[in-house]
Amino acid sequence: LLRVRHLLRVRNRRRIGSLLRAAVFAAALVVAVTVAVPAPALAAGAAGGSPISIKAMDIHLEPEYDTTDVLVAYDLSFTNAAAADYGGKMIFHVPKGVNPAGPTNEVHICETQGSNKHAYCAPYTTETGNDYLTFTWSPSKALKPGADYPIYIEYYYNPLRLTGDRRDLDFYFHPSYDVGTLDLTVLAPLRSTSVTLDPQPKQQGLDSAGFSYVNYRYSNLKPEEPVRLKLSYAKPDTRPSIARAGASLSTGGAQSKGLFKDPSFYVLAVLVVGALGGLLVYGARGGSSRRRPRRGPSGSPSGASRPAAPRSEAQRSTGSSATEGEKQAARRLLLSGKISEQTYREIVAEIDREKR
Repeated sequence: LLRVRHLLRVRNRRRIGSLLRAAVFAAALVVAVTVAVPAPALAAGAAGGSPISIKAMDIHLEPEYDTTDVLVAYDLSFTNAAAADYGGKMIFHVPKGVNPAGPTNEVHICETQGSNKHAYCAPYTTETGNDYLTFTWSPSKALKPGADYPIYIEYYYNPLRLTGDRRDLDFYFHPSYDVGTLDLTVLAPLRSTSVTLDPQPKQQGLDSAGFSYVNYRYSNLKPEEPVRLKLSYAKPDTRPSIARAGASLSTGGAQSKGLFKDPSFYVLAVLVVGALGGLLVYGARGGSSRRRPRRGPSGSPSGASRPAAPRSEAQRSTGSSATEGEKQAARRLLLSGKISEQTYREIVAEIDREKR
């Protein structure tokens, strides 16, 4: 029995070694491809000739909302005008002052499902442009022809220039795709006065929480044609408008720290998890093929072999008796439901190979 258990351990170690070698090879291959093909090439065609576009988009610009920074949120919906599925990457532009690895780590790119703005949030890669950053992001599923794909993006950054009690802000939005309709809403901080904007807004109001807001609407925006806004206001203190509810959102923590910001880490993590998952699936297959033996009248398993009689020293010294004993031990494990039929056959084959 000890011998059979040893063979089981050896077999499992070999299987794990093979899986890990395969995982390392796959990881090296994916990393090599990632290094060889630049991120802009992977997202080729986003700025021109892409089959996808942004059907509608809302941008909320909220200075000093729940931090001393500026909170920006994009709520948008992609649409696919092509006759085939779009399974490529998506790119987004944000102002250059955004720091995706900042101390509060406030960059989130997420798929929206109903009212859940963070249904699927995945890592992204970052490229530096002229006066903006480009995030390259992979959706969880292909975008069907004619279908809509809602995305939510949120980030914090601090472009505020302070002169005494005065704050000045220049905001730029660079579309990465054609945009059918864009609504830009600016929320003035609580306790702010002398608010000025350029261009002048056509709509303004006061919401139920006491925030003054203005709204701009743009139609048929083209890629790389930025929307520009200048905001200026006076504020006697540096306190945010509201107290922050909690720490950064769930996916942010992983993106904020060096190793976790590296896409190759996620490749390796997925491969290792896949290898472990393969082992679990294999184990589950083995367990599912075990049959609980039927009990006979005496309570012992029906049809199970009775314990073999003690063998003499001479018998134990012969190779054939030893291998037969190992096979019988494996057979008892099979009949008692502790190993599967497939595992039993592999052990017997291993014993026969070692015997030869």
